[in-house]
Amino acid sequence: MRGDSGFCRDDLLTWCEAHDVDSVLGLAQNSRLKTAIAAEMAQAKEQYAATQQAARVVRDCRYRTTTSWSCERRVIGKAEQLAKGENPRFVVTSLSASTHEAHALYEDLYCARGEMENRIKEQQLALFADRTSTHEMRSKQLRLYCSSFAYVLIHTLRRVGLNGTSMAKAQCATIRVKLFKIGAQIRISVRRIWIAFSDSYPHADVFRQILQRLQRIPLRGSVRHVVDDDDGTWHSRGGSSLPSSQPGAPNHLLHEPSQHASTPFRSHSTGSQPHTRFHVGHLAQNSACG
Repeated sequence: MRGDSGFCRDDLLTWCEAHDVDSVLGLAQNSRLKTAIAAEMAQAKEQYAATQQAARVVRDCRYRTTTSWSCERRVIGKAEQLAKGENPRFVVTSLSASTHEAHALYEDLYCARGEMENRIKEQQLALFADRTSTHEMRSKQLRLYCSSFAYVLIHTLRRVGLNGTSMAKAQCATIRVKLFKIGAQIRISVRRIWIAFSDSYPHADVFRQILQRLQRIPLRGSVRHVVDDDDGTWHSRGGSSLPSSQPGAPNHLLHEPSQHASTPFRSHSTGSQPHTRFHVGHLAQNSACG
C-alpha cells in the first residue's frame, strides 16, 4: 500500500502489519524527525554549495512517536537542499532494509506515487473530470465516464502516436490545443477524405508523424485476423495477401493510396490562402468499419 501522510495512522499501519500487507506511507515532519536528519541536511547543503544543483541525502532509521504509535517502525528521511531552501521529507515503511535499500525505496517506489497523482490532476484540469456541477449523481458519473474515455484515448495517442516526437511528453492540455483545436478545411469525396491546414500551422510535421504511426495500427472487428508486414502489405493469418487499398484492410480508413504514399502532405492555394493538404484515407466500403 502506498499513500501520502494523510493515510499514516497507527490503526492502518497496525492492520497492514497484522495482515502481511506491506506499506510505504508519507510521514508528516516534526522537530524530532528534522533533528534526526540534521547531519544529512548539512551534507546536502555542502553538495549544493559545491554544484549549485539540487542535492539529496537519505537516512534510514527507526522511529516511534511519543504517544500515537503502538510500536517502533522503519522511517526513511530525505534531506534535500534546493535553490529555494531545505526540503525534508519522510516516509514510514514495513519493507525491510535487506530487500529494499533506502534510496531506491524512496526514489523509485514512493516517488512514483507523485507521478500517478500528476496523471489524475492532468485529467481533472485538462479533461474536466472535476466538472460535477449537476444535481443528479448519474449525470455526474456520466461526465466522469466521458472524461475518463477521453483520457484513455489521448494517453494512447501520446504513447503510440507521439512517441519519439517533440510532443512525446506533452500533457493533455497541450495536445488539445496544438493538435485538436485547430482550424482546417475538410473535403469528402466519394472515396476519400482530404484535410487542408493553413501553411502557417506550426505542427504539420508532428501531425504527419502521428498519422503515419496510426496507419500501422490494425482496426478491430472483422479485420483482426490480419497482420502487417514492413512493406505495408497485409496478410491474413492463413497466408493470403490483402492489399492495403482493399476495403477489408485493417487500416483502410487511414492508409495512403500508393499513388500518394510518398507525398501525404501537399501544398496548394485556394484564393489567397495557402494550405497544407493531406489525404486521410478511403471511406468505409462495408458496414464493419462504417
